[in-house]
Amino acid sequence: MRLRAGIGRNGLIPYLLNFIFLLVLYGVLDAKGTQSGKRSFCIVAAIVEGVFFGLADPACYRDGLQYQHLFELAGFSGLENELSRFWQAYFVDFQFSSERGFYVLMAAFQCVSESYVFFQFCVSVFFFSLLYRFFYHHSKDPLLSSLFFTAIFAFAFMSLLRQTLAICIAVLIGTEFIYRRKAVPFLICVLVACTMHQSALIFLPLYWLAGVEPSRGRVAFGIACAVAVSLLSSVIWPLASVILGDYQQYFSSSYKGSNTSLYFLLQVVVAAFVLLHVRKVSVEEDGLMGNRILLYSSLIMLMIAPFSQYNSNVFRISYYYFVLIACFLPALLGSYLAHGRVVAQVGFVAVMLCALALFGVQTDVPYEVFFA
Repeated sequence: MRLRAGIGRNGLIPYLLNFIFLLVLYGVLDAKGTQSGKRSFCIVAAIVEGVFFGLADPACYRDGLQYQHLFELAGFSGLENELSRFWQAYFVDFQFSSERGFYVLMAAFQCVSESYVFFQFCVSVFFFSLLYRFFYHHSKDPLLSSLFFTAIFAFAFMSLLRQTLAICIAVLIGTEFIYRRKAVPFLICVLVACTMHQSALIFLPLYWLAGVEPSRGRVAFGIACAVAVSLLSSVIWPLASVILGDYQQYFSSSYKGSNTSLYFLLQVVVAAFVLLHVRKVSVEEDGLMGNRILLYSSLIMLMIAPFSQYNSNVFRISYYYFVLIACFLPALLGSYLAHGRVVAQVGFVAVMLCALALFGVQTDVPYEVFFA
């Protein structure tokens, strides 16, 4: 059974209601005033959003039906065959771009249930459980982090199911090892994530960058590199197609999605905001590692942004860093004095609401809840 929501072909209204729900929940639970309120907010928000996104009909997501087809193929193949292909790809042929881990996961899941909607639901609940756990431990304001995530990812992340799983492993689990400065467990997380989606490799440099104390000179050098990459992007792009031959489909043709310009603008604006506050990021002692992660994530994202003008799929690389920025950005907003802090936070909520609406008007299908 399918329950349709939204107006016409646009499924924006349920997402707006989810946005408003987060605001109301935060106030009701007094999440800003008490640690228990913050914890309760993260638990309830994780459950509600996990269910909200998990029960959506696969057709609501851009690649949902394609993933459903792959899920069925993995079921026909069987777990034993998928494990054999996994071993052959990684340990015999050394085809590290094969991403066979996702197929093993789908085949293993079908030992429990053959319902793709249930698989999608479990992935959604798993993702939001890790996401809000991460926000609870590392975000200065889980509400602002959740609104940032909702505005940027609401219409995208479940369309990229493999990458969503890769983000769970590389970012939401792997970042804990960046904090603890444990290189081997971090590397294992990234490698496992790569069996879901090869783009997780882009997360590797952050471990070593986070160990480098930021300074004006280093930040200036990073900005200079970003500018140079932007100016030379037309030269670098064809070279990347040679180096990353396994992803030739992304380089062989130009593709710009309906939201490409908006994503690009958001990347530049967010990175510029962080860099304008680099002094606070560099000297603040409380949460120093989080501030370093925020700073270097913004610089990396700024370097990636120009390539989205050649092919919108490049934004998939930025998602790893967008999640981190969602977590650590509220610390900068909270660094203002009392009056300015309120203005900054209200302005941030307004901008995120506008961003959600702008992304939403591009949605081609209504939101539908699927009850198997």
